Formats: sequence, C-alpha cells, structure tokens
Amino acid sequence: MKQNGSINLFQYWNRLRNGRPAPKRTE
Repeated sequence: MKQNGSINLFQYWNRLRNGRPAPKRTE
C-alpha cells in the first residue's frame, strides 16, 4: 500500500506547505 517513496513525498509536502495540510496522494 504505502511505499517508501510515498512517505518521502508526504514529508516533503509537509515541509513545503509548512503547516498547511498536505494533499492526500497515496499512489
């Protein structure tokens, strides 16, 4: 289901948004 890339992307978005909720992208 969740791949290492997905987690990395999630954390990346979190930092990019810097507070704002990251988009739900689990592909």
